[in-house]
Amino acid sequence: MKPPESVHEISDRKYRETVVEWEYPKDVIEKYVSRNGAVRTGRNAWLFLTTALAGKNVGFEEIGNRIFFREFFLGYADMKDMKVYDIMTYKNELKL
Repeated sequence: MKPPESVHEISDRKYRETVVEWEYPKDVIEKYVSRNGAVRTGRNAWLFLTTALAGKNVGFEEIGNRIFFREFFLGYADMKDMKVYDIMTYKNELKL
């Protein structure tokens, strides 16, 4: 077996050093994900999403309660029960 350094080739593609800023459409409400992975939905109300997005902004659509991170659809927010439904885990519970 050959060591990795003997078969590795440097890529011609360049790594982009800066992350491109993302702007959500005007009909999407941006919310900041706190260190504990939750977003504020009211004065004393929090909705847990994930700690993986801590420090990032997510987008909430008012109609349909869909949640996005950039262009990626994360799931649906049930603001009455303060619960997030991702489409893979809760596909049988969602009325799609």
